[in-house]
Amino acid sequence: FHFGPDMLPNYMKGKLTFWVAETPVRATFQHYRTNNRSIRVQELNLTPERRKVVADELARAVLPENRDYLYDHFFNNCSTRLRDLVDLAVSGQFKEGLEHAARMTYRQHIRRYAERDPITDFGLVFWMNDFMEQPVKQWDELFLPEELEHQVARMHYRDAQGQSQPLV
Repeated sequence: FHFGPDMLPNYMKGKLTFWVAETPVRATFQHYRTNNRSIRVQELNLTPERRKVVADELARAVLPENRDYLYDHFFNNCSTRLRDLVDLAVSGQFKEGLEHAARMTYRQHIRRYAERDPITDFGLVFWMNDFMEQPVKQWDELFLPEELEHQVARMHYRDAQGQSQPLV
């Protein structure tokens, strides 16, 4: 997204546009290292056919007509887009395995990250509405990259022969 004076108001109104782009992996990793950011890699354990499905979907997503999307912190962000791609890779089995009740509500997740900044935490208490207290499923928690990483690491799926395979 573009930083600028309208960024925060657009975010608060649910009108912040994000985009996805294709970048070389080595350059991306170097950018992260230069900015002292961490990188954790999980390689999906997929057949060549399922890897092609993922590659085709990624290629489609970066086309000019598809690359822009309306950001939603809980339902349409960089993590939920990866979550949905992983689910596509295993033909819906990822979501099926995450239909249990979540360990936290949306509010609890947001506050655990905001608690280090009392002013932000205080503001969020007033900004968040009752929607934040709804019971959610484990699938819904995957709006957070850390939760997505954890669930991908523990997931097993059934391959075309019906055998259980670790996803990573």
